[in-house]
Amino acid sequence: MLKENSVGRKNLIFDQIFAGKGTINYVIRWQSPKNLTLQQRQDIERMLGRQLNNWTKHLKGDDGWPYGDIPVKVVGWAVANPAQILNKQPNEIVYTQTIVDELSRTDQL
Repeated sequence: MLKENSVGRKNLIFDQIFAGKGTINYVIRWQSPKNLTLQQRQDIERMLGRQLNNWTKHLKGDDGWPYGDIPVKVVGWAVANPAQILNKQPNEIVYTQTIVDELSRTDQL
């Protein structure tokens, strides 16, 4: 942590929750060639909420942690092909711009 300066960058999940005043938003980077149904997207959002809150519920009141239930919202989907988002809803944002980074380099697997 010290070498990468993750504490100094203020980008830990704790920092993101504080910046969101007790909420957190996600953009999901979908790297699978498989399509995503509306039900699957809704399930992913619920799963993220369950997992995050299963972890943070134990922090309430500890060392000044002020939050109980933390609302989790998926605010966008990043995909290679927008056709992968089946039954896209008007309120869903789909990103298709590409970047090359360590996550997208398949020659490293």
